[in-house]
Order: sequence, then C-alpha cells, then structure tokens
Amino acid sequence: MTEQDSQARFDAIVARAQTGNAEAQYALGMILTRKNRTQAFAWMQKSADAGYGQALFMLGVWYGEAALVTQQPDKSYQYLQKASEAGFGPADYVLATALAKGAGATADWAGAVSIMINLAKKGEAKALSQLAFLTAMVPGGAGKEDADTLLMAAANAGDPISQYALARRLLGADGPDQDKDQGKALLMLAAKSERHVLAAEDPLIKELEAGEHVAKPFEAKPNWEKISDLLKALPIPDLAPRHDFETNPLIGLIPGFLSEEEADFVVAAAAPALRPSQVVDHIQGKLVHREYRTSSEMRFLLGNEDLVIHAINARISKVTDEPITHQEYQGVLRYERGQEYKPHSDYFLPDLDGANPEVERAGQRIKTFLIYLNEGYQGGETEFIKLALKIKGRKGDGAMFINVASDGSPHSMSLHAGLPVTEGVKWLSTLWIRDRDYTPPPVPG
Repeated sequence: MTEQDSQARFDAIVARAQTGNAEAQYALGMILTRKNRTQAFAWMQKSADAGYGQALFMLGVWYGEAALVTQQPDKSYQYLQKASEAGFGPADYVLATALAKGAGATADWAGAVSIMINLAKKGEAKALSQLAFLTAMVPGGAGKEDADTLLMAAANAGDPISQYALARRLLGADGPDQDKDQGKALLMLAAKSERHVLAAEDPLIKELEAGEHVAKPFEAKPNWEKISDLLKALPIPDLAPRHDFETNPLIGLIPGFLSEEEADFVVAAAAPALRPSQVVDHIQGKLVHREYRTSSEMRFLLGNEDLVIHAINARISKVTDEPITHQEYQGVLRYERGQEYKPHSDYFLPDLDGANPEVERAGQRIKTFLIYLNEGYQGGETEFIKLALKIKGRKGDGAMFINVASDGSPHSMSLHAGLPVTEGVKWLSTLWIRDRDYTPPPVPG
C-alpha cells in the first residue's frame, strides 16, 4: 500500500468517524494511539459512549494498565463489565483477571473461576486450558485427573498450549505407536499456531512436515461441579525446599518452582507479545533501549495476565513472603545467541540529593524473583559479579535475591548480569518486588 493509499484510507475512516460510526471511531482511536494520545482517547471515548464493545474493552484495559491515561482500577473494572455486557467476549477473560487481583473490585477468586467455568462450558479453548493448569496446581495432586480431562477438552477445542503439553507427554512416554502418532499430530497442530513458539521450534517439526498426521478427538467430559469445588481457593501447591547459598545478599534457589508444563505455559503465553527489551532511564524517567540489554521481553499487564499467571504470582508471593500487591508486572525474557544483560543492579539509585523520584512514588525494588523457563542452551548464566557466583537453574527452578541491605539502602553486592547465550535460546521470567504497593507511573500530561 502506497503512502497515498494509506492517507486515503485514513481520511475515509476519519470521515466515517465524524458521522458517528462507532466502529470507525474505535478504529481511529487505535490508529492515533502512537500519533496523538489525547485525540486517540477522545475518539475511543466517543465509540464507548455509543456502546461499542471493543471500545468499552479498550478503555477498560487502558485504565487498568495506565496506557494513555493514568491508572484508575475502578473505571477499568466498570468499562470491562460494560464490554462484557455488550457481548465482547475477550472482556470476560480480563474481567476474571481483574476480579482475581482485586483490581477495581473486591478480590474474589471464586468469582473469577466461576467466569472461567462458564466460558469453558461453552467450549472456549482458552478457558478450558486455564482451568486445566489451575486444577493441576491443587495441592496433593487432588486435581490431576480433572486437570487431564480439561487438558484433553482444551486440545479438542484447538488450544495450542494444551495440544503441545499432551504432545510432549505422548511422545515422551514408552507407549503404543498410536499414542506416538497422536502426539505427532498434536505437535503439528500446536506448531501451526502463532501462539506456540516452542512447538514451532521443536526439532521434530521438520521431520513431521513431510508426512500426514491427523489428531483424533479425546473423550473428555469435565465434571464441572467437582472442578468448581477444587478451585474454590487459589491453588498454591506445596513448594519445594528452598536452598540458600552461603552468600550475602541472600540468594535463594527453589528447585521445581514450576512444573515443566507450567514453564511451557508461561513461554507460550508470553511469546506473541515479545518486543526488544528496555531499561529505566533514571534521568529521563522513562523506558529506553540500551545496548547493554539486548534480549526481547514482554510484561503481563492486565490485558494479557490470566488466572494461571496470577496463580504463579501468588506462589511467588508465598515464597518471597511479600504481598502480591507489592509486585511489579511479571515479565518474560528471550535471549538468543549473543544476547545478554550486562552487569546491573535492580534497585533504584539515589540522586545527588540522596533520593529518587521513583522510590518516593512507588517504593524501592527490594527483591527480585527469577524463574528459569527452559534448558538446552549454552551460556546465559546469572552471574553475581562481586560474589563470584554463577547460577543456571533447571527448567522450572525459581531464584530470589535481595537488592537492599537491612536498613533499606541499596546493596552493592546484588550487582549481577545475564551472561551471553552462546548456543540456543534462553527463556527467563523476572519479577521485581517493591517495599510497598506498586502502581505504574502516571501517564505524562
């Protein structure tokens, strides 16, 4: 499309929006998000006022994530409710997450699960998948059988995350050939989805492309009453013992913090939103690109954090002994060959006057929590330079370290680096924890 064609298309959308067409007003609002924030919001508001579901949803997300407007959880929740009532399906998923988090409404885990079960009863693949992973988290393995049933139902409905999980199970087992054939067919299905980078990069894919593989539907009939009962409480599984290195600051390693399938879930959920990594510029007070951090990353904001990610964050809260409200947004990093994060500290440095505006606004980063999401790469260790210590967790392992001393001052011994990956690809989850409730920075006026 030429520049002239693009301008003509834009002018046509403007003309339709000016006549009061809510769909065009929404489209114009989206187009203007990178050009004129004020105008983008004004057009989105017009579309929402007309009851257009996507616009109502977008305002709910914007108010929840502090995108274009300063964060206002109450307004976010209200707009998400209106979007749901208008029949815009994706709003139900974000509404469930907001309810679980207590973002704009009283936290209600059971209510969030109820929304997800209602969606799953309609055969929605995403809801079935989330319930499968949540039910598998129930302590003591009490939900395993129901989780397996939900996973199969989700695979039948076309969910690539569930298809991949089942494929790896079938291909890894010493079972009959028909199970292997089913595993190969499911792997191919998952690989066709842009949502599943792990399936697409599986070494077996090239071999399978030459043949024909057809997945057979599973027999799966979820027991909704039992599943509802299992998930009445937020499922936080028994945590593996924590092993602390004899170092200062405290560095803790939590083996098996996530199951392998949970680690794959996080990667698959994150992959579509990856962008070049940024860092906080303390002088400019904003995120910027720097050559010393060369990975790709994403953050699970309100619009893409789901109940599984929320449950993982709750698990982090338990093991770090810090309220979930003190957490920043969980992020996922992808390091390809040669990419790294050079030596840095996660705490905010004081300025010449001994203070820092970000610390005063939303607190100091007192702890960092990492989750190693894969194996099979070379290099890529987390190195604590002043401690002469390198950590490279196995898939699913968690690690925590403290960024400040007992008096709250920055701890210089927490200086660390993500060493260059020399072969393969490294996936890592990272989450910073503040010393008080976290809120994103206000949108500049």
